Amino acid sequence: MSVNKANYKLADNCKLKSKDEIDLVFEQPTIRKGNEYFLILGRQNQLNVARLGLLISKKNLKKAVDRNKVKRISREFFRLHQYDLKGFDLILLTRPQIKKCLNENTNKEKKQIKLNNTLIKTWVQAGSAIHKIAEEKNTKLM
Repeated sequence: MSVNKANYKLADNCKLKSKDEIDLVFEQPTIRKGNEYFLILGRQNQLNVARLGLLISKKNLKKAVDRNKVKRISREFFRLHQYDLKGFDLILLTRPQIKKCLNENTNKEKKQIKLNNTLIKTWVQAGSAIHKIAEEKNTKLM
């Protein structure tokens, strides 16, 4: 069975663009998952699509390479799981403690692996919370 790659494209309507859309998620998040480096806030929307906002602070990640890496990994995870996350607006934030991870005296590869694993774990936690909310919603409808 082949997968239609066009269905997994990250469309423009899957991005949180305006300040008002982002503020709604900050005001009343129904999902709040994170760890020492990342935080994901989520809120149900009235749309049939998931939307993503990335707030990667230059204050927390000085190098553009690091900021872009976090964005790239997040967009890819979101793109592949957007149908599982539909009906939610999600925002990824970096936390100040991420500096500690990047300043450790380990080699560059180990830092990147740790950062990647932590980011993916955070996304998986958020996905689990969304599935739980969706199951509760389906249970209430029955």
